[in-house]
Amino acid sequence: LILPWIPFVMADPSNPKQQLLQIVSRLFPFGRGLVHDYWAANVWAVYSFANRILRAVATRLPPNFPGAVHVAGWYLPEPSPLLCAILLFVTIIPGLQVSSARLTNVKLMEAVVYVSFCSFMLSYHVHEKAILTTLVPLTVLVEPSKKAEVHNLLFWHLSIWGLLGLFPLLFRPIELTLKICSYVGYLGLASVLLKTPPKWTYEIENITFCMVAATIFLLEFTPVMGKWEFFPLMITSIVCAL
Repeated sequence: LILPWIPFVMADPSNPKQQLLQIVSRLFPFGRGLVHDYWAANVWAVYSFANRILRAVATRLPPNFPGAVHVAGWYLPEPSPLLCAILLFVTIIPGLQVSSARLTNVKLMEAVVYVSFCSFMLSYHVHEKAILTTLVPLTVLVEPSKKAEVHNLLFWHLSIWGLLGLFPLLFRPIELTLKICSYVGYLGLASVLLKTPPKWTYEIENITFCMVAATIFLLEFTPVMGKWEFFPLMITSIVCAL
């Protein structure tokens, strides 16, 4: 646990305390706000979206109307890092109980996936690429068999929305073809190898594909400038979170 810290401390031997404080500030970026610039698709993205909607309505109310506001900031109570930590700790308790019981290796991996997903959904200032901490261990549980149908379906849907939420990271026009082809190719290969989604979900999957297509069209092919420039990114985060 100590060895990884040594190169950072040795970068400035004259002031190791400052180096350690810099590392801590990077690991716990509380000063950067509740959500990242691109709004990772989690609970706080939906909460921030609701806050914007309510504030937009409240600023248009008469000054003497209850609930009217005319100043910038949060309309809903702003979640603190401590609140996020408490919510996260409470939600991961079932996963900690399962992992500590050491029932089977499958149960252990399910607990890892559950805890990492709770961390993505409830932690403070989460980056959108943190969804990979859930997808990577989930790949251990998938297999092309009937008994793994639940794991396969979960992997399928998390891949659809989790990877779609990473689209804003590749924002240059030259990367458009690569990310769409790799996204479609990866999902197609996963569907064939894992034999998912099952037939009984086809109606839901049709709705899912329509939502994905509409989101990609809005994010990649709809020219939005000025004060609405953030709108496609916000909608992408909200759709992926829901």
